[in-house]
Amino acid sequence: RGKIAELAEARLKAGDASVQEVTTARIDALLASQDATRIRFEVPLAEERLKNLMGVPKITETIPVANPPTIQHPAVSVDALVDEAVHHRPDGLAALHAREAAEERLRFSKLSWIRLLGIADATSGKKTGHEFGPALRVTVPIFNQNQGGIARAEAELEQLTRRELVLRNQIITEVRLAAVRYEQARSEYEILLGKVKSEAE
Repeated sequence: RGKIAELAEARLKAGDASVQEVTTARIDALLASQDATRIRFEVPLAEERLKNLMGVPKITETIPVANPPTIQHPAVSVDALVDEAVHHRPDGLAALHAREAAEERLRFSKLSWIRLLGIADATSGKKTGHEFGPALRVTVPIFNQNQGGIARAEAELEQLTRRELVLRNQIITEVRLAAVRYEQARSEYEILLGKVKSEAE
């Protein structure tokens, strides 16, 4: 910007430029100088934020910054990532276990109408007056076979099955969207590194 301002001054002296053009070049040079002054303080500000993040705010010396390593961008298998996410994400596993628990509750509700009670009673007997009298009590399921409990367990199982399916579809969508964003970022990075960087340098 300073060079451009100098050239504008030379053009003004030669009568090839107007005062307005020279003033614009001077303003651009001053604004660039202001930006350069501001940018010089970006590194100390970033260092102070880094010290705070690391929990060492009392360090006075400058933190050395190493050259960034070469970034590798391997190709990914979307199907493998989807399979791994479906079988290992905690929310997916929680939905799976909830559905399995509902299946067990349904199985138990279909058997819970069978009740067998053992009774031990000390009744008055012929020998000592307090003899042990065992007995059994069995519920005969004529009218009540726990239809309400079974229907509720079936409804809970259906609800949890649908919830697991929705969560599974959500996990698959999130992984596939992330894979597409990764490919997009990798393509943009290759363009920046292979074409834009060389032109900027």
